[in-house]
Amino acid sequence: MPGSKELVFRASSYSNGGGGCVEPAPHSRGVTVRDSKDPEGPRLEFTHDQWANFLHEVNNGLACSNGAVTISTEELALVYRGELKHTCWHLHAVNSEVTLHFTEGERVAFLAGARGGEFNFTESPALAAAAAS
Repeated sequence: MPGSKELVFRASSYSNGGGGCVEPAPHSRGVTVRDSKDPEGPRLEFTHDQWANFLHEVNNGLACSNGAVTISTEELALVYRGELKHTCWHLHAVNSEVTLHFTEGERVAFLAGARGGEFNFTESPALAAAAAS
């Protein structure tokens, strides 16, 4: 994963700007995702193919089989910077203990941006190679 200073995290244009967003950052090996409520906190890592599959899954309401994360939807009350947040969309890393927790508003804003193509950073390398041949 690139260093934090090399990553440019992006929030959905549908986010309210209130400091709570699903923030992906594309880089040469894939996409890193953080929770803007905890910008120095844990992060999720996706390869380009995993990210493309994740976007397809969330855009179409499919079960996660992307190899990077699973999703759960239980209600949790968590404290961020002294403020209680009710979260209901949880992204769990498949290969580590990392879980990012998002509110309903954060989930809705991310999904709206994803459906609008805001997070289609690059074609999957496998798809690009197939198209070139």
